[in-house]
Amino acid sequence: MLKIVDVYEQILVETQLGLTPIAYTAQKTAQTLKAHGIKCALVGGYAVHLYGYPRSTNDTDFVVSNKEAAKDVLLMNGFKAIPGSSMSVKDAHNGVIVDLLQQGAKDSAKALPYPDPINSTEIRSIPVIDIIYLLVMKLSSYLSSGIRRLKDKTDVVELMQKHDLPRDYLDGSNAPLEIVEYQSIWDELFGQK
Repeated sequence: MLKIVDVYEQILVETQLGLTPIAYTAQKTAQTLKAHGIKCALVGGYAVHLYGYPRSTNDTDFVVSNKEAAKDVLLMNGFKAIPGSSMSVKDAHNGVIVDLLQQGAKDSAKALPYPDPINSTEIRSIPVIDIIYLLVMKLSSYLSSGIRRLKDKTDVVELMQKHDLPRDYLDGSNAPLEIVEYQSIWDELFGQK
């Protein structure tokens, strides 16, 4: 259990380094997994943030090449198990949760499989899933869960606007439902019919 003094010192160090707890944990996770040969890429809300849409989140999400190995490595390197969770660990330093998503797995029967983490770009020393895959993941999540995942649709809208993405941006993605949704959003945003 962290003492108040430990928490204060942790906040002071992270502030001096210019890192929020989420950023610190994302970098620590990526560095640890890469050092042990496990492919990983940041996805989710913090990935959206790193692509330029400032958005709050309370965890980090990584798609990994081997979820079990990734979890074992993290548990041996400063992370704690979360009772009852097969996909999440907690940073023992600051309590930030890391969700591990197995490449090729799905979060629901309707969703698309998680992409290969090799499709990533380094941003602030963190491999971040390429934006095209992030958009497809966000749209897949929204389409498979509806109103419960409305934030995912909002993330797509904000990234489309931030990066001035073209209407055909997802055309090569092999995600037909997501392409139709993306184009529908694009038409509403930019006035094309």
